[in-house]
Amino acid sequence: MGSSQGGFTPLSRLTFGTHGRRMRVRVRVSRIWVASNPNSGEEYGLDSLLIDDEGATMQARAYPRDMKRLKNLLIEGKVYALLNFTVRRKMYSYMACRNDLMIYMGGQTVVDEISDDICSSIPLHSFEFVDFGDVPFRDKDNSLFTDVIGQIVSIEEVGQAWKWDTWRNISFRNLHTAGRQLNIALYEDLGRNFDAEQVIKQGQQVSIVAVFTGMIVQLYKGIGFTVRSTTASKYYLDLDILEVQELRASLADQHKPIDRLPCQLQNPVNLTELVKSRRTIEQLKSLNPDELHWGTIFLCTVTLKGINCTKDWWYKGCFHCEWPISWDGSKPFCIKGCPNNALPVLLYKLDAVMEDTTGAMNIMIFGKQAEVLVGLSADKLVGEITGEQISAVISSHQSRALVVGPHRGGFVVAGVPNDDDAC
Repeated sequence: MGSSQGGFTPLSRLTFGTHGRRMRVRVRVSRIWVASNPNSGEEYGLDSLLIDDEGATMQARAYPRDMKRLKNLLIEGKVYALLNFTVRRKMYSYMACRNDLMIYMGGQTVVDEISDDICSSIPLHSFEFVDFGDVPFRDKDNSLFTDVIGQIVSIEEVGQAWKWDTWRNISFRNLHTAGRQLNIALYEDLGRNFDAEQVIKQGQQVSIVAVFTGMIVQLYKGIGFTVRSTTASKYYLDLDILEVQELRASLADQHKPIDRLPCQLQNPVNLTELVKSRRTIEQLKSLNPDELHWGTIFLCTVTLKGINCTKDWWYKGCFHCEWPISWDGSKPFCIKGCPNNALPVLLYKLDAVMEDTTGAMNIMIFGKQAEVLVGLSADKLVGEITGEQISAVISSHQSRALVVGPHRGGFVVAGVPNDDDAC
């Protein structure tokens, strides 16, 4: 195994396996974050992006049991000598670089800080920038985080959006970049702590170029494809890197003050109002769905009595927006105009019956809401079981809470709360 000057092995020469004290790497910790599920709060490990003398990058992880020790040892921007670590295959998702291998640091890993004076040539940053035109192709592809760079042209006030799976409102702040406009959504602390006042003030005089890293792409109804933050996300303003300098030079004669905008589209839910919206089936049947505003929801407690088995219980939907797919004679296409860059997906379309002590009525259950009730995604069941079996799975003698809203002259399940949440 070859070594670089000083007895350090370049990241490019690491191989799969456990490496003891005979092998050392010298790396700068470019970014560090706690990999976690923002919905459940579960922490998977302490992740970091490492850069060596050759500019090569590799992601590293410390498992939860070793996080506390390594959190105290590793600081963003510092250079370290690491030894006694393991190299494994990269994860299938949420990678910050394209290296096929990862470093895993454990209780035996030795971390020694090295003076930056000795290692000033090691880059501080490394990004995998995506052209704005290619952003839609990253939708639902979480194998690699999305990094983007652009001029900020407008900043929205903080808004709130309801998350059914966690039964709470989450805060977010939308930003917009110039050129082929790109929507950026910063969630929770990242959005709340974004110093909009200072950025808008600076933006009155000069263009502000921002780098957003550790992001993913998601399609939002009414907004479009959005680059949204994750627990790995960070942003940098007017960073001293070549890409920022080149973009700034191209904007020299195109300065436009940053606009301050109200939150354009948000959907918070007031729990008190939701509980007050509780309706019986008799009350729901007395309403005209076509006269209700979009976004109107009601809470009801019902028993599901199965589905209409004379109709298909699944359909082919758009990979991006889940609307039905049409056929132009040669290939499928989304009727909403989404990029035709992914195969259609199999999704639930359940024409169900629900009842309570006041009556019974039909209710449509699509996609993720049906998946919660069935317990598996539709693509795993199509061709394996019948509509009668799906009907039996969702039927219950026990009542449960459902959140419903108007849909094409009828009602549709908008949310499936946990029983403990729907008090």
